[in-house]
Amino acid sequence: MELKVYGHEKLVVEIAGIEGVLDRSIAEGLAEAAEKIKEDAKGFCPVDTGSLRRSIRTSTVNSQGHLHTVSVSAGGGEVTNPRTGKPVDYAAYVEFGTSKTRPQPFMQPAVDGNREEIVRILYRKVQEAVS
Repeated sequence: MELKVYGHEKLVVEIAGIEGVLDRSIAEGLAEAAEKIKEDAKGFCPVDTGSLRRSIRTSTVNSQGHLHTVSVSAGGGEVTNPRTGKPVDYAAYVEFGTSKTRPQPFMQPAVDGNREEIVRILYRKVQEAVS
């Protein structure tokens, strides 16, 4: 018995071409998911001066080959507390608490509450890419 396959070169080229489309779609989905987490974290964030909430931000998606990363973070030197004039560097103390203060989580609940939504966003982006 002999089996001949014709046109497989075209299929290989098409499959290789979709690789870049999928990578872009996943990166777009991660950026969208990060924005959702950021907005929810701002909603959960305890407010005194509002500096901590204003410091919550996303990074741009970093893509290296097929590895895509994005972060949602709070604190750092970009926002200063209007009372002290110092950088907002206490996000971890608020999130996890200290020996003298109770935890007031805002980042982890935002991630936990969006796990299914993150999957839906990524699934939708991949579906859009291949259809």
